[in-house]
Amino acid sequence: MLKAGAAWFQADVPGPGLAFHGDLDDPALVLAHAVLQERLRQRARHQEGLSHEVGGARVHTGAGQGEYTLCLDAREGQEQRVAELLWQEALRMASAGVTEEELAEELAGFREVWLDPRSTSSELGEAAACLLLGLDYQDAPTRLEALAKVTPEQAGQAFTTALLVVPCHVEVELRRLDGTSLTQEICSTTRVFPPDVRVFKPPLFKRTVSSAARAARLGVGRSGLWCCDADDDVHHVPFDEVVGVEMRGTGRVVFGSRGCFIPVVPELWAKIGPAVAAIDAAVPEALRYETSGLLPGRGD
Repeated sequence: MLKAGAAWFQADVPGPGLAFHGDLDDPALVLAHAVLQERLRQRARHQEGLSHEVGGARVHTGAGQGEYTLCLDAREGQEQRVAELLWQEALRMASAGVTEEELAEELAGFREVWLDPRSTSSELGEAAACLLLGLDYQDAPTRLEALAKVTPEQAGQAFTTALLVVPCHVEVELRRLDGTSLTQEICSTTRVFPPDVRVFKPPLFKRTVSSAARAARLGVGRSGLWCCDADDDVHHVPFDEVVGVEMRGTGRVVFGSRGCFIPVVPELWAKIGPAVAAIDAAVPEALRYETSGLLPGRGD
């Protein structure tokens, strides 16, 4: 757990967070996620008074897989310390595991919530989400039965990798269990486009009125996307590192696993039909999703 695949990166986030990839229906992961959330609440909030809120969520990413996330707020100027606490608690779980008492406490909490008659609306939402995503819905008694079978050893080894995210102004120096440095994931940049890419430019009007637009270029090749920004850095997202593609009408926004994203939309680039076709051909359909209709500016 938390060895070769672990890393950290900076992003425009309000506070530190941690993401674990895994099977959303794995009962060991469900309990480990809950135990870690409670440990962080006790340490960051009650013991050290650095954080008020500890939030957890599960996000579906396709084919039964998803991300288990933990997010903490932090008192002003304490973001680095909160990130360190978050990582320390993750390592403590990896090395020492969880206890029978912790599992029993979380199981009791799930039982109280899931069997409460007031949770009917939440259960209907869970069933509807499973139907929309093509997943098998399990009712509350079935899920509780699976949780009750989880051992401390299974829960303690449930997370195999982790990605720590910190606000853009925060730097951390952390280590994995084996003592090696926790590497920073950064967007892959270069100064040149490969010779075999197809190049796209911004619309003519934008190039007429903006020097930045005149310098901007989008490159699409068999292995991925390249984008030249205003500083002449060329950002690269390989197709085999794509974690999501947001479909915005005739355009696409491509998100890479290193925190970089490249918008391929008609507002920024002219005649993008071939670029969009290349993205759709290279990225599995399970990673493509429609833009939410609830976003501001999209009408009622």
